[in-house]
Amino acid sequence: MGINAEKLTGKKVLPASPDKIKTRMNAIRDSVSSWVLEGVKELESKIRNGEAIVALPISRDDIDRIRATYG
Repeated sequence: MGINAEKLTGKKVLPASPDKIKTRMNAIRDSVSSWVLEGVKELESKIRNGEAIVALPISRDDIDRIRATYG
């Protein structure tokens, strides 16, 4: 996305070269425990098939209600 944004706008938006960003992201991914990644994958699946619903607050009242419910 950053590369395309730079092409479209003509402005530098990336904080580093794409290769450096990829290296950093891979290091971050490698530092995450496998059970966390498995849980994220399971949650993604449940969201996609409708088993889990993600709140989408649009108004301040929605946000306040979600915060009151979940902390």
